[in-house]
Amino acid sequence: MSLRRCTQLALLTLAMCFPLLSQAEVQRRPYWTQLDAFFESLEAGDAAKAVDRLSASSKYREVMLDELENVILQLASLERRMGKYHSHERLIERIVADRYAYIYMFVAYDRQPLKMEFHFYRSEDEWRFQNFSFSDKIDEDIVAAAQYELLNEIW
Repeated sequence: MSLRRCTQLALLTLAMCFPLLSQAEVQRRPYWTQLDAFFESLEAGDAAKAVDRLSASSKYREVMLDELENVILQLASLERRMGKYHSHERLIERIVADRYAYIYMFVAYDRQPLKMEFHFYRSEDEWRFQNFSFSDKIDEDIVAAAQYELLNEIW
């Protein structure tokens, strides 16, 4: 086997290992406990408890009460509009400067999927809930991502 071929195989093996290592490392982030609790409550149909469990880590929760109440009302109407909740899956998770986390989730309902975006911030030692949003516009994101991927393949 040529040196060039050995180098290519070594680089390919190394490239395949890094996503696995970073994904495993990401799984250990403490905010996943809050996200798991959020989705457990959402599956049980308890929007208020879901939002409470998600936002419990925020020191500034009292300042966000109006926004949180609005989110609770919107989440509570999901089952009526979208049907039964089925599952969720992390599509993207990005950590910036080891202080800011962005998580993009695919959430399956009977009628159609939703996207849910979560933001967590770590100013000192503890990760805290920062922000949350959801939308039924996930199809637009998927098409845009596919078009971007296609353009990268062409060029």
